[in-house]
Formats: sequence, structure tokens, C-alpha cells
Amino acid sequence: MTSIISLLYVGYQRLVDLNEDEKKEVVLWYRGVGFPKLNWSAPKDGAWTSLKYTNFSEIALLLCSSDSVVHDLCHDYDSCMGKTGSRPSRFFIALCKWYFSLHPKMEFRCFVHHKVFVFDVYVTRDGRVKLLDFNPWGAPTLPLLFTWDELE
Repeated sequence: MTSIISLLYVGYQRLVDLNEDEKKEVVLWYRGVGFPKLNWSAPKDGAWTSLKYTNFSEIALLLCSSDSVVHDLCHDYDSCMGKTGSRPSRFFIALCKWYFSLHPKMEFRCFVHHKVFVFDVYVTRDGRVKLLDFNPWGAPTLPLLFTWDELE
């Protein structure tokens, strides 16, 4: 757990180096209720009850209990074709506003086969579509109700 947390930064400071007052300040962003993610992946698979945090320990638990986050921190660059450099030395936490009115049943994953990417959208009550996330086509992205063979 400590090795994963030691890779994470809030701003330009390592997460493990924050003192108690700084940890409280991090949690107070968005009035003490939010959604933690890395700058490119969310810990959706690490949440047993909710992705919402109300204290610093919940942020750390969500990130450390997520296989997606651990994969992105430790192995995501292993499968990159034509890579010219190594993985970044810093990974950043993005603390996002928690929207109490979001309903998971209105979130959809869209697969674009020939352009080789996946994206998630949310449909609001008034029918507007909001882009939530982009993902690469393949193993690091969960195919949800499908298998990758079915989508090919």
C-alpha cells in the first residue's frame, strides 16, 4: 500500500509527505465530499459502497484498493507499442466535485472499434449528453457486459 501511495502527488507534493493540516485541506476541497481519481483513471473497481470520499483515509483506501489504479501506476506503460520513453516519475491525484444527483443507470460506455478507443458518457434528465472519460481500446479498459472478443 505504501509503495503505491508513494507514487502519488497532490500538486507538486508527494501524498505521503502531506502533514495532517494539509490532508484536511485536501479533503475540504469541494466542501469535504468529492471523487478521487488519477489524472487519467478512476478507482471505480476499488469502491465497495461508493466512490465518494469524506476524509483523507477514504481517498487512500479507494486508490489503493483499485486494481485499475495499481495497474496504471505499475504496468500501464508495459504494453505501449513504439514507446520511446519510460513511464512518468509522477502521477497526480485529481479531486473532483461529487454530484449527488448523478444516477449510475444513466452512465454508458461507448466502443469505437476502428478508431480504437472507448468513452463514457452520462445522459442528464433533460437529454443532454456529457462526456465523462476516454479509455484505450483493450485490456486496461473493462468491457463491462461484453468480452473483447465479442467487440472485435
